Parts: sequence; C-alpha cells; structure tokens
Amino acid sequence: MYKAKNPAYLYRLDFSDCGPTWTPFIFVLFYLILLSNSLLSAVLQGFLN
Repeated sequence: MYKAKNPAYLYRLDFSDCGPTWTPFIFVLFYLILLSNSLLSAVLQGFLN
C-alpha cells in the first residue's frame, strides 16, 4: 500500500515544487515573445524599406 501511495505523493510534491518556479517562467516567456515580435516587426520593416 505504501508503494502504491508513494508515486502519487512524489508527483504531488514535484508538482507543488514546480508551481512557484513555473509561474515567473511563463511571464518571462510571454515577455520574450512580445519582445521578439516587436523586434521581428522592426526587422521586417527594415527589410521592406
């Protein structure tokens, strides 16, 4: 019974540990996507001009 309950406990522990570290990463990734989109549009405008 302990073996059956252990993986679920480890998964819950890993999930709760990943939560606080994943949340800022999502915001940073979103910011980088916005930044790359603005840089990409500037580069495309430079090529078109």
